[in-house]
This record gives sequence, structure tokens and C-alpha cells, in this order.
Amino acid sequence: METSAANITSVRELVDVLRKAPKREGYLGIMKSLAIPDEDLQRFCSWNKSHYTRNCLLRTADVELLLICWERGQQSPIHDFDAREVWVRPVYGRLKEERFVLRNGKPYQVSSLILDETGFSYMTEPVGLHRYSNGYESRAVSLNLYSEPVDRWNEYDEKDEIWRVRQIRFDTVFRFNEDNSYECIEV
Repeated sequence: METSAANITSVRELVDVLRKAPKREGYLGIMKSLAIPDEDLQRFCSWNKSHYTRNCLLRTADVELLLICWERGQQSPIHDFDAREVWVRPVYGRLKEERFVLRNGKPYQVSSLILDETGFSYMTEPVGLHRYSNGYESRAVSLNLYSEPVDRWNEYDEKDEIWRVRQIRFDTVFRFNEDNSYECIEV
């Protein structure tokens, strides 16, 4: 059953809706209903010239919401994810998504698509082997919603042609207070 939240217009509202969501059944409707202005999203962005940033907006036992900020030319490694399902929605700019399957222990690309603010991507295991990149003219920002928190993933080192387990980290973590304020916790 798909549950829809009409016109989510702020990050705070999105966090509140996700806290009350009927778990996985409602996530698709939530991702479809986003209408958050750039000005509200920018307050939660952090940027780093050497790597894309992972900014945690919500992390519970059931869900994790990240705002991922991509400078031009940045990309993730080829990796899986330690969650049941993930929705990736660019909210600013464009991202290239590449999906892979394993052949003889090595990733083999099976698809590639361009994502922008008009759509989103959905993945579930075992189809979760992927890479994102921003090869376009400007910065990009995506909201990534995981059906469970992600603590680690398997990452492919293309230079050494080996897989490594990587513990996941955040660049910033936000905590929303009951009085509608929020705090940024630098990690």
C-alpha cells in the first residue's frame, strides 16, 4: 500500500513525516510528494572539494535520510548498500546512475541513466550494486532514503580490482528539536 504525503515543503516536515511513516509502504509516496525549495535544502548542505559529502538528516532503527552533496566531477565508488531498499532523488542538478552485476567477482555495467529533479531511482537487493557521479556543469544534491540505516558497504577498488568492506561515515549530522530548531553536529 502506497501512502502519500501531500506537498512536503521543508526538510523539517520531511523528517517529521518519515518518523511517522508506515515504514516501507509509505516511502514511495513520500519521495513523490517532495516540493522542498532550494533555500531550505541549502541550510543542510556541506561541500568538500575532495569528495562528495554525506549529511545525515534522520537516522532511526527503521529509516535513514541523507542529503548528499556532489561537486562537479565527483563520484561514488562502485558499491552495494547494507539496506533492504533505497530511493535516490536528485533535488538539485543531475546525477548519472550506473548499475552493475557481478561476473566472476567483478562488476559488469548493465545500465546507465541520468537522474534530475523530475525523477528518482529505486533499488533493492540484490540489484543494489551501483555508482553515482556528477559529470555535469554544476553542483548536484540528492536525497537518499534507506529503508534501514547503512553502517557499511562493499566497495570495489577499480585500480587494485578488489572488494573492500567500508564503514560508513557522515560529514555532518543534524538533530531536529521539538521547538522546531535544529543542531548541526560536525563529525
